[in-house]
Amino acid sequence: MKRRPSGAAAATFLAAWSIVLMGAPQVAAQSVPDDSLLAPIQPVTLIPTTKTNRVGFTATIAAGRIQVAGSVPVKIVVRSTSTFTADRQLVFRFTSDPLGQSPPSNGLRVDVPVELSQGTRMTSVTRYLPKWSVGLDYRVTVREQGQVLAGCEASVSGPAVRNSQVITTKWLDAEYEFNWVLVLDSERVDVAKLPDIRALLHVRRDTFFVNETRAPREELTYWKLLLESEAFRGAFSVAGQSELPTDWRGYQALDVIILSQASLQATKRNGRYSAIRDWVLAGGSIVLYDADSLQTFVDSLQLVSEPSEWIASAKREVINDRIRQIKGLRTDVARQRSELSKYIANDPNMDPTIAFGLYTGMSAPNQPNDRSPEEQIAWLDAQLAKLTEILNRTGKQWDESMWVRPLGTGFAIGFPSSDSAPFPGVMQWKIVDQLLDFRSSPMLRRGADPILGDNRFRRWMIPGVAQPPVYTFIGLLTLFVILVGPVAYRSTSRRGRSYLMFLIAPVLAIVTTVAMFAYGIVADGFDTIARVRQLTWIDGATGDASERVQATYFAGVRPADGMTFPASAEVVRYPDGLSGDWEDLNKRPPETLGTVTITNEAQVFDKAFLPSRQQRQFVTHRPRAAVGSLQLTLEAADTDVQVGFVRNDSIYELRRLVVRGNDGKYWTSERVAAGSSRTPVYPLASKDASEAIAKMYNEFRAIGEDSRRRSSRSYRKSTRDLIKVVNEGLSSQTRSTSFVNEGSFEQWLGRALQIEGQLPHSHFVAMSDVTQDAVAVESARVVDSVHYVFGTLP
Repeated sequence: MKRRPSGAAAATFLAAWSIVLMGAPQVAAQSVPDDSLLAPIQPVTLIPTTKTNRVGFTATIAAGRIQVAGSVPVKIVVRSTSTFTADRQLVFRFTSDPLGQSPPSNGLRVDVPVELSQGTRMTSVTRYLPKWSVGLDYRVTVREQGQVLAGCEASVSGPAVRNSQVITTKWLDAEYEFNWVLVLDSERVDVAKLPDIRALLHVRRDTFFVNETRAPREELTYWKLLLESEAFRGAFSVAGQSELPTDWRGYQALDVIILSQASLQATKRNGRYSAIRDWVLAGGSIVLYDADSLQTFVDSLQLVSEPSEWIASAKREVINDRIRQIKGLRTDVARQRSELSKYIANDPNMDPTIAFGLYTGMSAPNQPNDRSPEEQIAWLDAQLAKLTEILNRTGKQWDESMWVRPLGTGFAIGFPSSDSAPFPGVMQWKIVDQLLDFRSSPMLRRGADPILGDNRFRRWMIPGVAQPPVYTFIGLLTLFVILVGPVAYRSTSRRGRSYLMFLIAPVLAIVTTVAMFAYGIVADGFDTIARVRQLTWIDGATGDASERVQATYFAGVRPADGMTFPASAEVVRYPDGLSGDWEDLNKRPPETLGTVTITNEAQVFDKAFLPSRQQRQFVTHRPRAAVGSLQLTLEAADTDVQVGFVRNDSIYELRRLVVRGNDGKYWTSERVAAGSSRTPVYPLASKDASEAIAKMYNEFRAIGEDSRRRSSRSYRKSTRDLIKVVNEGLSSQTRSTSFVNEGSFEQWLGRALQIEGQLPHSHFVAMSDVTQDAVAVESARVVDSVHYVFGTLP
């Protein structure tokens, strides 16, 4: 459960202060405007750590405070004590601290080369370090020519996480919370421009009434102190334009980015919107809260004109569920008020704190436990009035008060501007929170657990390798039995030399064992094999794309050059879940899985990540800029029958293309070459289209043991399946009833092609060849792989 404030303050100011300590936003940390880290960040680490500087430079290291597994942003700024008189090649090595990350067996060693050019005084780089554990601590060294420089050993530290209780409160809260950042149109945070964001602080609480005092613009000093306070290190932040990351991975720990029309336009002017859009295409969510109209909302974010039917249906279900909840809550509050009034009448000298605790039972951030009975009654009346006001609006009216559109595999949500309510209220944010569903968890959006793994690893294994050839072994053993029994024994007995069996039997056993061993090695081969599942979403409005690649590798002999991934990718491994539960892994000795070298061009994972004759699986997400788009053109023929053509500006050859126009009609083509300007497509009945896309999906469906059948916790409460644990925890927070374990890309593909059996309007899906850059080992032989290309039309 989400943590709640403990105890009530004795005075009004202290009570209000304790409220915001649990939920007020935090200003993004100051950093170089060209490439910033989003708050919260770790305390800056200074190098060298000695008083005497013998290395000729100083370095500052700022790291994002990312509790969850994924990517940790790190900004390194190196300044010369004078001017660099020659080129220098430094390597900043970050090694997981086993006392500050859990489990300690998931440690990584990450090298970040930094080049200091002759004649310069300062160099700055920002890199995103892969992290497959929870926690924050790194040990940092600076190396030159393979040697650690004097005084250049330090640490990036956070709270210890080896204790299981700390793991639960720190990490799981980060997965469950409603993590948001509000982006202002000013370069830095200006409290005077801050909207009334108090409604956001009530999203996961039971109250709907917001106290009309202490609005940011009315209490500038108060809110300025709040936003600058070191006490805030949670999931909420407020950022100016210069404080926004320029890399999509900088937003991965968030659930939603909130912008006004002015702040949206500012991000477009300064070039920071690209990273935001890349993040949303990969499963994030964006809210525009003051759009002039629906068309402004659609045009500003370059969205499809109509929502898909399942999104519209999901929104209606969420609204109706919230209305049912509020009806029950109003009944409870009315009962509580009645009971409290009777109790006060019977005992005028009662302890108001005890009375309120007994008869409200509400977890409210401004519950007046220390107020007079009259003030407590007034507070309940305010709650009742607000609940009644919400219920006075019908479900249809609430539906019309917000817009939802898909944007890639993520959501775009819009609210119309209003003079009476310039910022959305509590009810609207609660609807948003529940509508996001699994998108409120970075792990569920990713669809991979790099910490423990699970049986879902088996859904995309390479068939026939690193597995015992059972039938071959049975044949060799049968041959051995025949040779030892009927052949050897009968032959030696006939010659009166049966004693030779003491020699023949062991020799044949050794030969059979060697043959079985040799066959197992030769059958698997000595090369590297890859099985790739590549999913590419193309955004028709911009021609950009977002991509998820799930790839399993087997190396007969581990590749000397290791594996190379794109520099812009988030890379996580997917273990098979057989290493043990989390609690047991925390008791094992620390282990470093390997070394990762991150440059501006690539991420190189050394050969330790791909041991010989074992299958290893990795999941990557990354943006693809300017891949092109697919356009559908309909023309009237002489017979008044429409004929269709597609223009494929993308870099992909599309096979088995199924496209649905804005009018809902389907068209198909067996092959559309990359770069083709006019390829005919043919009409397809809805039923035939449903069968075609279902067949396309089922032919390469990722099938394996369903790990939902295995409990995520054993009888001794050990944690085994984090995907299931997060789904269950998120459900208790957001009232969600879904179970998502495959990530946002697979979730969209499976829903459209299999569950719904139809594409949304202005969408397409096709198959293509797996691209070479989707394979992390250049020499790997690709087998039994698939590449789905899908997305929107312009």
